[in-house]
Amino acid sequence: YTYTTPGQYSVGLKVNSESGCTYSFTEDNLIRANGPIVQFTHSPSTVCSGTEVTFTNNSTQPAGDTGVAESFTWNFGDGTMSGISNTKHTYSKDTIFTVSLTIRDSNGCTQTLEKKDLINIQPFNASFTIDRNIACDGSEITFVNTSEGINLTYEWDFNSDGTNDLTSGQDTIIYIYNQYGDFNPTITSITPEGCRKSASQGVHIIN
Repeated sequence: YTYTTPGQYSVGLKVNSESGCTYSFTEDNLIRANGPIVQFTHSPSTVCSGTEVTFTNNSTQPAGDTGVAESFTWNFGDGTMSGISNTKHTYSKDTIFTVSLTIRDSNGCTQTLEKKDLINIQPFNASFTIDRNIACDGSEITFVNTSEGINLTYEWDFNSDGTNDLTSGQDTIIYIYNQYGDFNPTITSITPEGCRKSASQGVHIIN
């Protein structure tokens, strides 16, 4: 039998005789399988592309194991790795990632913990079209939301003051600029988890 997880194990033997009698015996903590017991956590729990994720190593050694963790190999699932105990990583793509941590101790024992699909970043974007980039003040400009994603909400900043002028799920919005100048209307797409992406275009309003 091969023990694949570090720890202490009791072993029992059960014998059935031809006469129908049953004999059993258990030796407590007979086997001690040495090696790191790999555990780790990550934060924040909701990850957006561009967000720095902290990975914390919570690994231990079994009782009585004299080994000490000496090497750490993180695989973040996006082709990048790290070799320190506690580490940070930023994901740049919207997709699903499997993360693993491999530890080798001073006794030469190696263990790996893989968490499948641990990081799940919902694909989405922010985009829109406008019917014209130059208009007279008081004219209507039509904005068409062309963003893609699931269950998104949208915030619009039409006058470039950094505040939300409108929260709307409508595909088409008409806005009137009553002031001349140059503006960069912006749409921000927001996922249910709070991830945000923005897109802007230039508009010139003539007096």
